[in-house]
Amino acid sequence: MHSVAAVESVRNAGKICILDIDYQGVQNVKKSSLDPHYLFIAPPSMEALETRLRARGTEKEADVIRRLLNAKKEMDYGQTEGNFDKVFVNDDLNKTAEELTGFFLTAYPYLDYVSDGNEPGNRICSRASYSCALM
Repeated sequence: MHSVAAVESVRNAGKICILDIDYQGVQNVKKSSLDPHYLFIAPPSMEALETRLRARGTEKEADVIRRLLNAKKEMDYGQTEGNFDKVFVNDDLNKTAEELTGFFLTAYPYLDYVSDGNEPGNRICSRASYSCALM
C-alpha cells in the first residue's frame, strides 16, 4: 500500500491523490487513518470483460483465465453494498467518463474543469474493471 505520509503530502500540496488499487488495497486503505472516496469501475458483465480481454489478443490463455478469476473476485467485492461510495459500470466509455467527471466536480467543487478538446473517453483509463480511492 502507498504510505499514508505520501498521500498526505499530495493532499497538503492541494492536489487530489488517486490510488488505482485492487480490492485488497481498498481493504488496507480502509484500515488506515485516511478518509477517501471509494470508487469502483466495473465492466457491464463478466461476459463483456472476457470478450474485451480476448479481443485484445495480447495475452496467453492462462493469463486471460487468471485475469478473469481475479476480476470475478474484484466484481464480487466491488458490488457488495457498503464497500464503495460509488460504482460505475463501464458499458460506454464516454458516458462513464462523463459520470466520473461529474463525481469529481461534485466531490471537489473547487476543481477547475479544463477540457483538452478531446472526447471524454480519451482522458480516462479504459481498463475493464478497477477500484480506486480518492483522497
